[in-house]
Amino acid sequence: MDASSQPLATPALAPDPDRAARADLARHKAFASGLLVGMAALTLGSYALPPGYWAGVLQAAAKAGFVGGIADWFAVTALFRHPLGLPIPHTAIIPAQKERLGRALGRFVGNHVFTEAEVRRTLGKLDLAGVVAKFFSDPQTMAPAAAALAGLLPKVLATVEDGRARKTLARLIPRIVGGPAAG
Repeated sequence: MDASSQPLATPALAPDPDRAARADLARHKAFASGLLVGMAALTLGSYALPPGYWAGVLQAAAKAGFVGGIADWFAVTALFRHPLGLPIPHTAIIPAQKERLGRALGRFVGNHVFTEAEVRRTLGKLDLAGVVAKFFSDPQTMAPAAAALAGLLPKVLATVEDGRARKTLARLIPRIVGGPAAG
């Protein structure tokens, strides 16, 4: 068997990280569509009932459920695309306005979520020295960090223009990183 007659190996596709979310969305869409079809059927079926008080109540409730479902479908669909492919004005709002909406959301987050007072309060609660000490006290995390710093040190020293500063940093940085035993 020559190489040209061998089947080509297909590369393994990476698993979809959103697979479960897509399955949930499909299930919810099917459930909502089923409810809408159910309300339509109940509305039509209520007209076959003999006229009376309870038939009128059922008919009104079924109509309300069906009309509400159609309104919800249209409202949600209109945010993201043109319903039924028709270029109805004021639909497909998100795709048409995504840059403006993104800037507005960024302003909101900057002005109301990450305010100076909130950042100060959060940083005030943070024990940065404790976090760094815990990080450097663990040999499993310290070894890669030390290797990274050792690889970075020549690049940092190469950017320093003054020869005296370079020599001073070359003596100080290993002592700071390595602690008292490095001196």
